[in-house]
Amino acid sequence: MASYKVSLYEDGAVGFDGQLFASAAAAESSLRRYAAITPPAQFTLAFAAPRNYDDIGALIYTGARAGIDWNGPVDGALVDARPRNKRLTFWGADDNDDSLVRDVIAGRKTVTADTVDAYSQPYGPFGDGSYAPGDLIEVYDLQRRLRCLIRATKVVTIRFGDIPEAVWRGENFSSAEQFRQVHIDALPQLDLHDEFEFVTLHFELVDVCGHN
Repeated sequence: MASYKVSLYEDGAVGFDGQLFASAAAAESSLRRYAAITPPAQFTLAFAAPRNYDDIGALIYTGARAGIDWNGPVDGALVDARPRNKRLTFWGADDNDDSLVRDVIAGRKTVTADTVDAYSQPYGPFGDGSYAPGDLIEVYDLQRRLRCLIRATKVVTIRFGDIPEAVWRGENFSSAEQFRQVHIDALPQLDLHDEFEFVTLHFELVDVCGHN
């Protein structure tokens, strides 16, 4: 009987047969293929302790939905720590709006900007903030699907009254004025005067992956 270990990491990522998935849901199609093997394989769940038990439940449920019979032992011993890439989620008008992600994948968007305060703050499990040159960054849409990988090339602070051409073009705008108007509309709670500072992250597309 073939035997496979499915590892659940501290950040909710799933390791399986030499592959790494961002979540249990992302691993489902691969688990489904292996569950169809004849004769049935044995699947062992290994997870780091202490774990988020919601993540364990999600992986067990996902595996069962894929047809896996968790007939191997459950190993609660520590899984080796795995340094993960930083994560970024682009804004959208609603959960189905992935237009900015598609612009990145198409090469139209190579810059993103945020306020100084917001740039340094994490904004959930799929947004780390504080991106630095050289960082390899996983890009997710608002449905938490991994879409592509980018690499940060530089981080530059700019004034709202003096938007460099490289920034407004990299943001896929037609002019500095369009950049300003879009940000005024998106951030009505802020007084975006000429001296207001934004941090701009410049990046390059490394790979396209996942749901595209």
